[in-house]
Formats: sequence, structure tokens, C-alpha cells
Amino acid sequence: MRPRATTRPINGRQVAMVYKHKTQQRREGQIAAYVVQAALGNKWKTRSNAFGMELTAYFSVPKSFSIKKKWEIKAGGVFPEVKPDLTNIAKMVEDVCQNILFDDDRRNCDLHIRKFYGDPPRIEVTLWDLV
Repeated sequence: MRPRATTRPINGRQVAMVYKHKTQQRREGQIAAYVVQAALGNKWKTRSNAFGMELTAYFSVPKSFSIKKKWEIKAGGVFPEVKPDLTNIAKMVEDVCQNILFDDDRRNCDLHIRKFYGDPPRIEVTLWDLV
């Protein structure tokens, strides 16, 4: 079961998606919701039609990796095989962006997800209308 989310004002602004789940992944999602809301402000119109989404997740390179493995990562030959898996990344981003970028995540009809090593660690989201 996925955690329930509520909305509450923070610093006088209405912020969507405040999680009551205690895992680290969900706390990061909560912070991401604040960042998305603050960056967009009132300029963004919430999508209410079918849309597509591309997610590119960049993970930091572990310090335990050898220099040889770090060079292989820079050359593009090594990909992160660590948690969270792709479906959990998609769920987190959809939950965070719901009511901010789109009104309901069920309208997502085209999804592309990729994982790479990169600095700084981040998730890049690209949306497009299908209609």
C-alpha cells in the first residue's frame, strides 16, 4: 500500500504532497515536492490530459569503487544496479508531482525511465502532451 499524502501550508504557501511515511525515499520525495512547487510558483498550469513522461535518475558514484571502475563509469560502461528500482523511482516522482504538474498520475500514458551515475545526484523529469 502506498502512503497517503495531504496538503498543508508552509511559509504561507500551499505545498502539495506531504508524506506521512517514514522511509528515506519518501522524505526525499517530500523535499522534492517543495522544490518543484517553489520553482514553478503560480506560472505552471496543471495538465489534465494524457501526457508522457521521461525520467532520468542520476546516482552518486560510491566512494568504495576503484579508480578503474570510476573510469568505466565515466566512459558509460557501468550502470547503477542499486535500489530504488525503476518502478519505485517512477512512483515517487508521480506522487511528488501529482497536483503540481498534473492532476492525476493515471493520465501518464507514455513512460521512459533510465538510471545513470552522475554528479550531482538528481532526477530529471520531462513531460509532453499526447493529445
